[in-house]
Amino acid sequence: MGKLYLSIANMRVLIVEDQPLIAQRIKRFVEHILANKIEQLTLIDNVDDAQDWLFSSDIDLLLLDLDLHGQSGFELLKSSVSGAFHTIIISAHTQQAFQAFEYGVLDFVGKPFDLTRLEQAFSKLTLQNQQGGTRYLTIRKTGELEIVPLEKVVYIQGCGGYSELHLEDGSIKLHDKNLDKLLTILPQQFSRIHKSYLVDLHRVVKVVRSKGSYYQMQLSNTKQLPIGRTRYQAVKTQLDAMTGI
Repeated sequence: MGKLYLSIANMRVLIVEDQPLIAQRIKRFVEHILANKIEQLTLIDNVDDAQDWLFSSDIDLLLLDLDLHGQSGFELLKSSVSGAFHTIIISAHTQQAFQAFEYGVLDFVGKPFDLTRLEQAFSKLTLQNQQGGTRYLTIRKTGELEIVPLEKVVYIQGCGGYSELHLEDGSIKLHDKNLDKLLTILPQQFSRIHKSYLVDLHRVVKVVRSKGSYYQMQLSNTKQLPIGRTRYQAVKTQLDAMTGI
């Protein structure tokens, strides 16, 4: 495969790999693939430092090994699963590929690998939205992380720079990413029906027309949410395609 000419610019990339020779090889391949589109390229060899980096820095792409000095890369993957960036796993543990994809990773590259295989993984960065998307969201609490399966989320409400996850049991979890960032990792069934709401379209019972040509969406938990006027037609098209409503 020839060099990829991606439409992505100013890429901030983090490589987490504990074997120096492999880390340098990945770095060379990334520099070849992205050429002059790299804004920042960082190498880290352990889970703790990588977690600190992700907490304090914004990135666009994480290249992650799953075995880091005896620590599992899944710990990093779980803690960063709701970050507004893509993740490519590079690991010899190919039997863990299915589990990794459950966390919404872009691709799983088995070791040993060559430039062509990594180019194939990077080609997926041109997609605007992943077909699958993440299956979990992480809630940060003092001293711990809570993993929330996406299947339990009915809708998400914007709350300033944060978001409120409204779950099927009626509880509300505060998430530290705004709606725009969440949209980059959520599966396609989540639609922005209003500037303040993302909704799992599989939870829609019906669309109700109110006075003045306003529309509301009734969800499976009986909650009714407003549909923005400028978003109605796009939402209707999605609903027709997914649910036949």
